[in-house]
Amino acid sequence: LNKYITGTDEAALAKALLIGYRVDLDKDLVQAYSNAGVIHLIVIAGLHLGLIYILLIWVIGKIPGIKKSKVISFILIFLCLWFFALLTGASPPVMRAVVMFSFIAFGKLFYKKASVFNSLAASAFILLCFNPFILWDAGFQLSYFAVTGIVIAQRYIYNWLYIKNKILNEAWKIASVSLAAQVFTLPALLYYFHQMPLLFLVSNIIAIPLAMFTLYGCVLLVAISSVTPAVYLGKLLTGSIWLLNHAVLFINALPFSLWTGFSLSVTETVLLYGIFISFLYWLIKKNSFALKFGICGALLFTIMITLNKFNFSK
Repeated sequence: LNKYITGTDEAALAKALLIGYRVDLDKDLVQAYSNAGVIHLIVIAGLHLGLIYILLIWVIGKIPGIKKSKVISFILIFLCLWFFALLTGASPPVMRAVVMFSFIAFGKLFYKKASVFNSLAASAFILLCFNPFILWDAGFQLSYFAVTGIVIAQRYIYNWLYIKNKILNEAWKIASVSLAAQVFTLPALLYYFHQMPLLFLVSNIIAIPLAMFTLYGCVLLVAISSVTPAVYLGKLLTGSIWLLNHAVLFINALPFSLWTGFSLSVTETVLLYGIFISFLYWLIKKNSFALKFGICGALLFTIMITLNKFNFSK
């Protein structure tokens, strides 16, 4: 990566995207990614393992003799996922993601339609058996909130709009994933980090395709690094990373890109989750009780926030 990708920031981001090596990343650039709501791109976790998982399924599906054997396919996917996890340093977010995807792959070995919820629950149970205190880790909570939100709500959010144009439809798919994840992680984000990126949808629509292209390109670059085309691929990746960085920096520079100053208690955070889930259930199931519960919860939440501000101003 250092040999073929020119530019300090570009090479540093390539290493962060592929193997989670963030030592060379500029602190201001990392903060810009955080403020724009795309910090998940440079933290090796579910997104990266998901892309690797998809790539492995595609590659193994092209290999004659192996693609017909579920057992061999599972073993190869399992070994490659864990090799990648160890290669990136086996950090807690990576371990959470690799255990989740290992259970998803294991579930598909026995069932035609494996339950993602069972895989999520089983992976969480294994991690909690290993370290019960990880339950209170912010990364653990955000990982499972995000995946649960995507599994539950993404399909329904995507169906809100019907778009004939293929490019716009793909952009809406990315937006629906980001919305689903954001709904389920927002209360926790406000509680732990006291801020909310307002342009996360725009950031993700632009950044995720570029990050996917760069990640797959970096994998290919490592694979062909000993042959001449690697030079041209390195230049192409340098350009894509430069575009990604500057898009994030531009969004971060906008005066309305970040909303700060939040301070929620545990009770208010739990109540906010109840409100979001109630409204989401109403939108999906058209349940009137869920709507009433959400409205009452929102009223109670407003009263609590108002009282807190009033007491603070005394």
